Amino acid sequence: MTVGLTTYRKSAGRGFSLVETMVALAILAVGVVALLGVHARAMRTAVGAKNLMHAARLADTLVREVQFSSSPVLGQQSGRLQDGGGLSWQRWVARLRGGNLYSIQVTVTYPGPAGEKTLTMTSYWEPQDATATDEDTGP
Repeated sequence: MTVGLTTYRKSAGRGFSLVETMVALAILAVGVVALLGVHARAMRTAVGAKNLMHAARLADTLVREVQFSSSPVLGQQSGRLQDGGGLSWQRWVARLRGGNLYSIQVTVTYPGPAGEKTLTMTSYWEPQDATATDEDTGP
């Protein structure tokens, strides 16, 4: 096609050049790698949150065992969950001096993304008509 003195040719191949394709693929690869990093971090966070939830549920159960007991056992007890999961616990029950008030402290050790973590829950409880089975001790 000729317009005045300048000649314009239609491009024979319509599409992308190899360089344009390589640049587009490089940009896409950077985006995919970034998304994979975000996904891996989200998975570690989700697993850590699940383990923390299990630890909190176990600690709450151990506190409630004492509160619903007809005669709480004073002193320290410990254990490990039989089904695995890496959860171990310690419970300390003590009668506070000067009354019928008990301190219940539970520490649960659970696996975290960067090693073991601990959760400690302390509760105070005054039974209506329960008696302890050991002598008075403090935490």
